[in-house]
Order: sequence, then C-alpha cells, then structure tokens
Amino acid sequence: MNQEAKISMLQNLYIALIADAVRNYSRTGVMQEVARLKYAEQMSQGPDMAKRMQISSPRQAFEKIAGVVECAKWKIVEEANGFVATAESCKLAPLCKYLKTESPCAMYCLNPLKGIIKGLEPQAEFLVEKTMWDSDHCRVRVMMP
Repeated sequence: MNQEAKISMLQNLYIALIADAVRNYSRTGVMQEVARLKYAEQMSQGPDMAKRMQISSPRQAFEKIAGVVECAKWKIVEEANGFVATAESCKLAPLCKYLKTESPCAMYCLNPLKGIIKGLEPQAEFLVEKTMWDSDHCRVRVMMP
C-alpha cells in the first residue's frame, strides 16, 4: 500500500472512530454533557492547539485542519472585516446521520476551530450560520476586530 492510500485509510478510520463515539454518547444520553465539557476544554486549549499545529492565523485553522483530516473541505472567501468559510462536503455528518446519532458538528469540528481562532484572536466573532446537519453545506463567518 502506498503512502497516499495509507493516509486516506487513517483519515477514514479517524472519522469512523469519531462517529462511533458520537453513537455511544447518543445511545447513553450523555452527548450534551460531554459536549459541554469538551467545549470548555476546546476554548481553554485553543492557544496551545494553534501553537502545536503551527497555526498563526484564523484562516489557517480551517486550511490546516482540512488538509490533515480531510473531513470537511473548506473554501474561504475574504471579506472586509474577516472571512466566510464554506464546506460543501463532509465525511462525518453523513456517517452520523446514517448511524442515527446526534449532531457531531459542534463538538468535533466547529468548536475546535472556534477554540483555535479565539486562542489566536480573542475578540474574533465565530458565527455558525449553517451546518451540514441541517443543510446541504456548512458556513461559518469569522469577523475580526
């Protein structure tokens, strides 16, 4: 197996493991509590996560994570006071829908991004306008001070 195939397999296994965790959290009724606890962690660990991943700008958060995990493929459109990130494909949300779980979007995608961005720019606004859980695409507006 070549290197590219191995990486793709690892990415897909990672997504499947996340979906399995969401399924178990949903089945046992603890999803909301786990999401609440993880949110606090994700917000407090944002600066460290940015440093570990060598992310130096809010835009890079979307680009680097998408490049490593290849779950959602984000397109960035610059605006005067920030940018809009849109994804029209995602591997996790459809798999979780198939497994009849609760939405994984905030806990496993959006909140980690928000934590990194707020870690870099504490005054930035991170506005989730749509997710693939409820729509055919995901859209996040990041407004800078």
